[in-house]
Amino acid sequence: MTNFNKQRICLSAVIMCLAFTACGGTNNKTDNISGTEIPVVSTTPAPSGLSDEIVSNDFVYLINYDDREIKLTGFCGTDKKIDVPAMLDNMPVVELAGDIFAQSDVEEINISANIRVIDPDIFRSCEHLKAINAAENNKYFCSVGGVLYSKDLKQLIFYPKGRTDSEFVVPDSVEKIARKAFDGAYNLEKIVIGENVTSLVAETIYECPNLTCIILPEKLTSFSSLSAAKCGRLKCVTAHKNSRSFVNFGNGLYNISLTRLIIYPAGNKSDMVSLPDTLEEISGYAFCGNSEISEIIIPESVTAIGCGAFMNTGITRIYVPDKVSGLGAHAFENCKKLVSAELPDGLTVIEDSLFENCISLTDVKLGNNITEIGCKAFKNATAVEELTLPPTVNKIGDEAFSGMKKLKSICLACTGKGSVGEAAFKNCEALEAADIKLGIKTLEDELFCGCLRLKEFNIPDSVTKIDDKSFMGCASLEKIDIPDSVLLIRSKSFSGCSSLKEVNVGKNCKYIHKNAFKICNSLNRFILEDKTVRIDEAAFDKENKIEFIFRKQ
Repeated sequence: MTNFNKQRICLSAVIMCLAFTACGGTNNKTDNISGTEIPVVSTTPAPSGLSDEIVSNDFVYLINYDDREIKLTGFCGTDKKIDVPAMLDNMPVVELAGDIFAQSDVEEINISANIRVIDPDIFRSCEHLKAINAAENNKYFCSVGGVLYSKDLKQLIFYPKGRTDSEFVVPDSVEKIARKAFDGAYNLEKIVIGENVTSLVAETIYECPNLTCIILPEKLTSFSSLSAAKCGRLKCVTAHKNSRSFVNFGNGLYNISLTRLIIYPAGNKSDMVSLPDTLEEISGYAFCGNSEISEIIIPESVTAIGCGAFMNTGITRIYVPDKVSGLGAHAFENCKKLVSAELPDGLTVIEDSLFENCISLTDVKLGNNITEIGCKAFKNATAVEELTLPPTVNKIGDEAFSGMKKLKSICLACTGKGSVGEAAFKNCEALEAADIKLGIKTLEDELFCGCLRLKEFNIPDSVTKIDDKSFMGCASLEKIDIPDSVLLIRSKSFSGCSSLKEVNVGKNCKYIHKNAFKICNSLNRFILEDKTVRIDEAAFDKENKIEFIFRKQ
């Protein structure tokens, strides 16, 4: 169906129409009243705005009635050669949007003259695409050898991933290469960047599995460490001999002064990497994906390590120098061989996912000035049994310790106000005791969910709410004292606490939600203040024989 907006009818035409109706007019195009021809005014409004999606001739599209233009959003045909239509419904096709050719076997796409907007993402799932050809009279795009460029040849937009070339030289007319322009080009082994390109943005060359070499031009001044992301066989990113911005040292690419490591390509097979003593910064994702490296010696001169710098590497131990005050999120994520890590006192924040999925990590030494543990910081660090947090820590992010299956105890000793995020200790199956002295107001969703061995937990008297599934599945919890500060116990907060025998509810509790104590098969004593507390009728299992005891005021 098509959505229509009412079109205004001028007042004089309405008056004429009413006069015509009053005189018994017909449906003829004109009617003679007192010798005057009066046109019939249509009451059907002309369409405006966007139509719903229409399917015709294997194309899915939207009509923009305001501009009388067509936007293609899908293709449902099976042709290996696709000619994008210039017109549909007597309107020009001006835009290719969405994931039009997803999962298709298309090998050649011919772009019509009217196209002025192309979302490059539409080509990225075309595994067999060998050529994108723009019509010669298209004002916005052109093609050279099946590669898509802007009309003036100053921007390379997309290199079809199914092309068979092993080497590609970017033309010297090109000044800019679009993000993911070389996405998934699986036959490329070498790319030579044209002499007028000055910047390579993140993911310019993305997931080219056989790429081994990138040659940089003299004028290049900016190179994102993610410019060649997920190219597992890349061995060299070669700086121009006359470059004033970059230099090669060992197997890495550095800035000209050797103070910043930009990238150490993932295809290098070195077991141990020594970095120059001049180094001050390791860029984000610099070593990402190099599974062969087992040890990296970081010089004491380094002050900053970027996001994801060592992600997915094979390092077994890491010592972060004392001068480092910035250690980016995900820096050691998925380092599955990492056994030990030592962090300096200069760090105040353990960033998000810093050690996520470090499944071999057993020995962690945190600095003495940490105030915050980020989201998923230690998630699924399944081998850690002991973790000492400094008393300065006052904030724990969502899922910070989730899935640490061998962690036995945790202590948050800061006496000031703080916060602990959702699912912070979820599925810490070996956790027996948790001591939280932070002035938190809420025990968040799934806080201790799945902590099978948690035997005791003293709820801080700052807590006013116990949220959904906070203690769900804590099968070893036998008794819980809920302080007077708690006003609300939400759904499933203690569901599945099969060993729970006694609950002592504080005097200010107002409401206990449904399923709060479901599947608590051992529960037999429930102590309340001697006053009305609203308890949902489905808060407990009906078959439970619970003795409700009311304290005398």
